[in-house]
Formats: sequence, structure tokens, C-alpha cells
Amino acid sequence: MEISLSNLKWQVKGYWPYVPIKEKSMETGQTLHGVTPWIEAKVPGGVHYDLWKAGYIDNPYYARNSLNCEWVENRWWMYRTEFLAQVTEITSHPDAIGRDLTGENVFLVFKGLDYEAMIYVNDELAGTHKGMYEHKRIDLTGKIKEKNKLVVIFKGVPSEMGQIGYTSATSTQKSR
Repeated sequence: MEISLSNLKWQVKGYWPYVPIKEKSMETGQTLHGVTPWIEAKVPGGVHYDLWKAGYIDNPYYARNSLNCEWVENRWWMYRTEFLAQVTEITSHPDAIGRDLTGENVFLVFKGLDYEAMIYVNDELAGTHKGMYEHKRIDLTGKIKEKNKLVVIFKGVPSEMGQIGYTSATSTQKSR
């Protein structure tokens, strides 16, 4: 049985590279902050769409607006949500309503993570992913609590991707 988490309340926040995993400045010990606050996110979706809907960038799909959005690729993006072990109607699967996932075999399946991601469940690294065209499946059996926190951190695009005219030098399988 498949239960969708896309109907949950998702949020996204942007960071400078490595900030989400470092948390504090090595020099000052102060907490490092994001480049955006937490904003509402759509999953499945994309960072550009979420930023556009929140008013941080102009429509990146109109005219030459994408040129003003190139900074987005050079940040890390953290998506987060919470879900309960008790399946509710928000999952959109009638057969699942009322089931308790704590005693079940549970697999978290991502059908598209672009490009490199770290997945945390209840503050523990549950898996990593690299690639655009492959699904990621994570076994959460025995790790589900009454209330669960899911965080997905997307690293910036591979450094070779921005080199227009050098497609033959790329080693990643990712659309531009």
C-alpha cells in the first residue's frame, strides 16, 4: 500500500552551502541562519516555484527572468514536514485510514530527487541520494514514532552543470 506525503504541510528554507549540516560558525560559535525564512512549499514541486509563489523571485519561466534566479542553484535547500504514525485522510488512500505505521514494514520512496540529497527522519540520517533519474527507497521499519519529522536537504547543483558548451566534460546524468 502506498501512502502519499505530498498532501502534508511542507516548508522550504535556503542556506549557504554546508550550513544545514554545520549549524554553527566555527569562528564565532553563533548559529548560522538561512538565506530565506521558512516558506510554504509544494511537494512534488521545485525550489524556483516555491520562491516565486512566496515573492522572492520573479516568474523564472517568463522572458529572461531566469537570469535573475541563478543564485538559487548555488544554495542548499531544506524541505521539512511532519507526519503521524496514525494514518489520516490527508494521505488520500482510503484503505490506509486508521492504520498505525509503528508496527508495519514502512518504506519511504522518493520518485524524484534532483540532484543530490540527504534524508533525515526524526533527526537521524536515513539515507542519501545522488542522481536525477532514479528512485530512492529507504526502509523505516521500526523507526516510526507517534510523531515523525522528515527533512530533505538538497545540495547545490553539480559544479560541472553550469559550464555551457562543455557538455562532453560532464559526468552527471541531470538535465540542465
